[in-house]
Amino acid sequence: MWAIKQLNFDLDMAREHRRLQLSELEEIKNEAYENARIYKEKTKVFQDKAILRKYSHHVRKSYYMILDYICFLVS
Repeated sequence: MWAIKQLNFDLDMAREHRRLQLSELEEIKNEAYENARIYKEKTKVFQDKAILRKYSHHVRKSYYMILDYICFLVS
């Protein structure tokens, strides 16, 4: 309690302390934005891989169905 009263009496010290607090808060905010961006990129890559696997499976299945149909027509 005494430290708060002492800090309030010295306006220059209070101003500097507040500036440091705001600076730390801005650093934390910037780290959060960076972490969110990294998470979003990794999630997108993961989801794109899952879509690509699913898509390639359907393409292969369609390809073999077409080959079977052509073989049926030829024979």
